[in-house]
Amino acid sequence: MTVHQAGFAIRDASVSDAPALLVFLDQLAHEKDIDIPLAPGEVKMTVEQEEAWVRDHVERDNSLLKLAIVAASSEHDGGELIGVLNITGRTQTALHHTAVLGLSVRRDWRGRGVGNALLAAATAEVAAVGVLKRVELRVYTTNLPALHLYEKYGFQREGCARRAVFQRGRYYDDYVMGWLVSGGDDMEARS
Repeated sequence: MTVHQAGFAIRDASVSDAPALLVFLDQLAHEKDIDIPLAPGEVKMTVEQEEAWVRDHVERDNSLLKLAIVAASSEHDGGELIGVLNITGRTQTALHHTAVLGLSVRRDWRGRGVGNALLAAATAEVAAVGVLKRVELRVYTTNLPALHLYEKYGFQREGCARRAVFQRGRYYDDYVMGWLVSGGDDMEARS
């Protein structure tokens, strides 16, 4: 399903997006002052490995992968990739209801609603599907725009991982944030 926004569209990823995802990750790694723990030269996955990663997200009931692309005339015409949101569900039976969220938007598209649109689409789908009960993430404590966006969608700060990342010659702390999809206190969860 594709959701169109001002100048861009949000859609589910497909295996054919793997090469574009690798290019996107490499572009992010080269951005100055990027708030993700990725450095130039660290994107080493092959296209086949990336295809397997995408396939895993598409096929599992507790994972999803959304893309933001520059708006184009058709759903899969290769529009330029400007943002990615992945929710990666855990594989263990006892943790199947939990997942980790990752969100990245290309620098020239930040502040234009891309992250908001990706989170809106993803949280709506997670709530509608009903498999996940907890989604967590980590965000640099210095990344205030991302922090406010996550809070807008119900993520709460649960702790702080001090000196979690060493980048650009200094240590950064991460907030650990969680979203309880169903409130987390239903009777079924207690039994």
